[in-house]
Amino acid sequence: MEFVKLVTDPIVSKVFELLVEPTLRQIKYVFNYSDNIHNLEEEVGKLTDKKQRVEHAVEEVKRNPVEEVEADVQRWLTNVNNVIEDAGKILLRHEDKAKKRCFMGLCPNLIRRHQISRKASKALPIVVGAREEGNFEKVSHRITPQGIGAVKGFEAFESRTSAAVEITNALKDADVNLIGVYGMGGVGKTTLVKQIAEQARENGIVKLVVIATVTHNPDLKTVQQQIADWLDYKFDVESVEVRAARLSERIKREQKILIILDDIWAAIKLEEVGIPYGPDHKGSKILMTSRNQSVFFEMGVQKDVSLEVLQRQEAWNLFEKIVGDLKDSNLRPIAIKVAKRCAGLPILIVPVATGLKNKEIFKWNDALEQLKKFDGKGHEERVYSALELSYNFLRDEERSLFRLLGQLAPHVVVIGDLLKYSIGLGLFNQRTTLQATRDRLLKVISDLKMSCLLLEGDNHEQVKIHDVVRSFATSIASKHHHVFTAACQTELEEWPNKDFFEQCTSIS
Repeated sequence: MEFVKLVTDPIVSKVFELLVEPTLRQIKYVFNYSDNIHNLEEEVGKLTDKKQRVEHAVEEVKRNPVEEVEADVQRWLTNVNNVIEDAGKILLRHEDKAKKRCFMGLCPNLIRRHQISRKASKALPIVVGAREEGNFEKVSHRITPQGIGAVKGFEAFESRTSAAVEITNALKDADVNLIGVYGMGGVGKTTLVKQIAEQARENGIVKLVVIATVTHNPDLKTVQQQIADWLDYKFDVESVEVRAARLSERIKREQKILIILDDIWAAIKLEEVGIPYGPDHKGSKILMTSRNQSVFFEMGVQKDVSLEVLQRQEAWNLFEKIVGDLKDSNLRPIAIKVAKRCAGLPILIVPVATGLKNKEIFKWNDALEQLKKFDGKGHEERVYSALELSYNFLRDEERSLFRLLGQLAPHVVVIGDLLKYSIGLGLFNQRTTLQATRDRLLKVISDLKMSCLLLEGDNHEQVKIHDVVRSFATSIASKHHHVFTAACQTELEEWPNKDFFEQCTSIS
């Protein structure tokens, strides 16, 4: 009873709080040493495992160009490294302590034991807290691409300067929403508008650029989907009208957006696609390309710009840049004639020059004679003759794949589809496994790109083909290999007879 009274005395109680409790706590560090070290080791292990799982997820994100790691995940990884490093120092002192004992090694060093146990005890909740903070539902978010990136193959030709200035000024003009660029196929309309769009984004004229290819046989759903992909927007309906309404609302959230509609052959109604402009959304700019100026008249374009073929010196400079310096070569006179017959069209100059680079003089002479046959002919004949020259330089596998490209949907081709068709048609029969066939397909695709007959796709699962080149590939397949090709939704006036189909090697 006397002891209880003593403890409950306020003065004695305060002394107990200030002196005895801290002393007991310090003693506990010594007696709980093993538990504190064991608990810290266990939690550091759990934290290290959690860190590795998050790092694996982050590495996966970094391989995906449309995903970005969340900022708090990056901060957490940095903090975790520091936490693990600090805890590791404590555990390292524990290991060193085991080797250093007082009284000639007969008993533990109590002072070091106390110090290490105390630090381990204080580090434990920090390690546990860090692990709990790493319970992320997702480590990344999808990002909307702001621009189309660097434009491959762009050359700053002087003849393009005035057109580029006109287009840029129209983009700056608040009263102009619809802008058109027209010119013959292969003159470089797409390359120019992409370059101008990227510069406009970098200069702050627009904040976001999206692009969709329309083609001569437009499918509104496809155009809608291309625009939606750039905006990271997912449709959950099939109705074109409902999709248009929802796409329009999504576009209206962007204050300064440039929408490129490439390769328009006939007038389309933008409201049916879901593209707001003018009073409906002044933040939209629509930049279109076409071979026919009358298309823009029908669509009410406020500013149209003509793009002409390259001037003779520009065409020669581009040709010589590809084939190499010919100033001291006896090939120069022939090369000048060949370049001239490419009609100032980059779509012809680049593949022809690429095909003739490092070739013997007799091949240059033969190429010149082939191109001469179409002097005075129409545009299409001259274009096809130049492309046929490049086609003739291809190897058998490259020709087979090139003809196949002419039978598929225009512009964008999925490599997975090419693989299926290649296997079905037996293009690479000498390959014994699926992986070997895919590797060979990718090699042939790479060769066609080097020949400038195939273009890079928007991602590694796609390739693109210029509409002029595809049209030529279709004609080659039809003329020389009896392939019957009809565009989707084309109405035939008369179904071909049985004899015709018996001559066909395939139907697309």
